[in-house]
Amino acid sequence: MLTHSWVELKKLAKENSENNPWWYSQPEYLAEKIKEQGIEPKNILDVGCGDGRFYKGFKQVFPESKFYGIDVFEFQIQVAKEAFPDGIWDTGYFQVKTYDVPFDLLICAGLFNPVSFEYWPKQIKVAMSICAKIRQMASEYLLITVDFNIHKIFIHEYLRDMYKITKEWQVPDHLKNENQILAAFLYERIK
Repeated sequence: MLTHSWVELKKLAKENSENNPWWYSQPEYLAEKIKEQGIEPKNILDVGCGDGRFYKGFKQVFPESKFYGIDVFEFQIQVAKEAFPDGIWDTGYFQVKTYDVPFDLLICAGLFNPVSFEYWPKQIKVAMSICAKIRQMASEYLLITVDFNIHKIFIHEYLRDMYKITKEWQVPDHLKNENQILAAFLYERIK
């Protein structure tokens, strides 16, 4: 049950993104690391994009790319649309959404982090449906961020016949906070 109205949630999301300088530092750091690998994505899809925080960092590093975001929460998408009107934003479930665009890079930042271990069985089912959609879309690269290594093991096992980990980064201490990304994994589709 929601304890805040949608207007209050939208305001909180916007304040969070505006008042925390680290909020955009982690995505920009990861975009720079991807560019160091010689990767120049033309079409990027951020699955579970929230308020669009990855947009800013990735567009700074890849200004020519088209950036798409999808999230189930309308208030988050509204914040993203207002903050980054050049992005292509959509509300809905990634698992059932269809796209006419071939994506070079899918970003799944925190999608596989548990809300609570109490809901772990349900979250495993959701994670499996997201992985199934990832397999169906067959993008060239996949960026997954996690805050627990168990997720890396689970995701890697489910995708290993289609993707291989090509790079792994630990987020530097100066970019960490209470909503931290501990590690990021760049997967490349096996040809």
